[in-house]
Amino acid sequence: MARPNVLFLVHGVGEQRGGWSQLPKTTLRKAAASYDCFPDTPDPLENEIEFVEIRYDDIFDLILERFEGLTEQFRRVDPALIPSQLQAILDTLGDLDNVGAKYAGDVLLYRLKLVSTTVLLRVMKQITEAVARIGLVRDGQPIRYGILGHSLGTTVVHDALHLLATQPVVASNTILADLRQSLPELAEEYVQDFGLNPFSAPNFQFEAIYMVSNTSRLLHTTEVGPYGSMVRPFNPGTRQGVCASFYNIDHRWDPISKVRPFRLADAWGGHTVDATQVEVEHVYQANVHALDHYLLNPRVHGAIFGHLAESFDFDAWDEADARVESDTFPRWGPGFEPEAKKRELEDELTEKLRAAIGEERIEKVQEFLVALKESKGD
Repeated sequence: MARPNVLFLVHGVGEQRGGWSQLPKTTLRKAAASYDCFPDTPDPLENEIEFVEIRYDDIFDLILERFEGLTEQFRRVDPALIPSQLQAILDTLGDLDNVGAKYAGDVLLYRLKLVSTTVLLRVMKQITEAVARIGLVRDGQPIRYGILGHSLGTTVVHDALHLLATQPVVASNTILADLRQSLPELAEEYVQDFGLNPFSAPNFQFEAIYMVSNTSRLLHTTEVGPYGSMVRPFNPGTRQGVCASFYNIDHRWDPISKVRPFRLADAWGGHTVDATQVEVEHVYQANVHALDHYLLNPRVHGAIFGHLAESFDFDAWDEADARVESDTFPRWGPGFEPEAKKRELEDELTEKLRAAIGEERIEKVQEFLVALKESKGD
């Protein structure tokens, strides 16, 4: 049995080397091993989900090096020539240690048009190339595509998918020839019937979009914000929307998602059919913002398996939800048994949460990211 479905994984801030997705993939595989519906093998998802890692982190490093070099050249000639915006960025990063600068700097740099455009072109290229490589049908069955963004990655996912759905990507006969070669299922009727964009809303649909610790309302760079964009469940009447299902996944004590939070009730004019809010509150490590920590929760990995793993049927999905309800999946993980330790961490997390609520400033996101910098998994 070939792996029929695909999950794109899009990272958040921090240093993300090639292979960064190994930890979330391992977390999902361990979770799958706990369900009887999956085979008892070293990798129970091997024939279920093909993971595609999306990486853009190295762009920030490259551009920051260029900025620093450019500033040094200006300084040699005339310090007054240094653009104020550039100097402000370097001053902000200079106030932080190296790790803190890496965490907070990604958020700051993404707000620059040059940087966000470069990041989005890279991400869109990786998505389209993967779809071209994998195709739309495998072994006679349609392939379902999902995409998961975490932290800053939710903004990157939002911006990239909105642009993919609204901007023509076929601009020459050469590109069209490539499309005919790589996506024959789309090419001919696409040219005749759909215009210039095979990834527009009526033409291509993600099975599910998973926004984990959603920052898109605060950090988006698209002209239209997440409440009005194409990144929503598809509506046949309006022909808008890029997915069949949309999940906004949030942790009770995650401060990052609380700075200008994404609220389904306010999104897309209230048309939120096939959109789900997933609220979790488990604590298995101090950094509740980490992606692998989110994925531990059955309500999170259950939503992923339910859409993309063929073996994970409705009974298994019900079991995942029941694990949380019945405390089979305990709220507090190993190492947090003493009540005093629980109260201490809960007080710390609550303090961060209170600081986030009501704030709608990028500086707050940077502040919280720096506070989380020593924890793994961002």
